[in-house]
Amino acid sequence: MIASNISEVIEIINTIISDAKENNSRHGYFAALYKQVTTQIKQGIDDGRFADSERMDRLDTAFANRYFEAYKQFKQGQASKSWCVAFRYSKSQELIILQHLLLGINAHINLDLGIAVAELNLEDLDTFKDDYDQINNILESLLDNIQKIVGRFSPLLIFLDKIGGTVDETLVNFGIERARRDAWDFAELLSQQNQKERARTIRNMDRRTAMLGRLIAEPGGPLGKAIDVIRFQEGQEVAEIIDALEQFQPEP
Repeated sequence: MIASNISEVIEIINTIISDAKENNSRHGYFAALYKQVTTQIKQGIDDGRFADSERMDRLDTAFANRYFEAYKQFKQGQASKSWCVAFRYSKSQELIILQHLLLGINAHINLDLGIAVAELNLEDLDTFKDDYDQINNILESLLDNIQKIVGRFSPLLIFLDKIGGTVDETLVNFGIERARRDAWDFAELLSQQNQKERARTIRNMDRRTAMLGRLIAEPGGPLGKAIDVIRFQEGQEVAEIIDALEQFQPEP
């Protein structure tokens, strides 16, 4: 299950989504969101939105392949600590939709993205920064739709306003903006290291990312209590939620 270009990435994500629907797996929420993001990046490549389209295709494909490999390895008991947390909690009915989305975002961006960028092996990483930041604009364009869909199935999510901001703010501040900023710093560090140093740095990042994943899944305190209330009124139709996240049409 390895992609050689971004079109194949979307095909493999479709397989994961189908598997999630068939097995009633809430990991399908992240997979559906990831398909939306990848589809928009592909459109950006096709439209010439990036300075180097071929490089962006290579990055997106390498980035996605880390997710696909983790998906396969988890079934064999060999995935990274970060992805083990995300996949294990996807079986839980105790988490709300937003938590499932953030668990996937946490593992894929905080661990995988920096590695994928570093492995481009660019002579000057800064030459890629503008294209890297361009993806943030694409992600931002999806947030309103994500908020509406999650809110449709999770009507009490407004309780998070009392704790830490709205859904889209939560996704921007943790799931996208901050995570991608940290991933760039991670990539810069890795690009300056030899193979042995890289392996150690990646192990340390994996441990930290897994710890953050556990905090996302079991936050405790007032946030944990708010999540309990939200979950009580949240829809449990897994396949329907996956469909909604997969099929929405981003606003132009």
